[in-house]
Amino acid sequence: MLPVVRELEAQYAQRVDFQVLDYYSDGTKPLLAQYAVRGHPTFVILARDGTPSPPIFGVIPKDQLVAQLEAALA
Repeated sequence: MLPVVRELEAQYAQRVDFQVLDYYSDGTKPLLAQYAVRGHPTFVILARDGTPSPPIFGVIPKDQLVAQLEAALA
């Protein structure tokens, strides 16, 4: 999924701040727990007010990820 995320990162550069966390790093464990990340890939989209979406688990089609981003931006 990383190539898709990088493509969307370029496409939404002015509107969305993408963060990729290292699932295996001890430094990210608190964030992984906070956002209920249980595996990878997991996507959590934060609204402008910081409210997280329900996690999206696993490999998903690009158009579904775009739809989630667009919904959060609306």
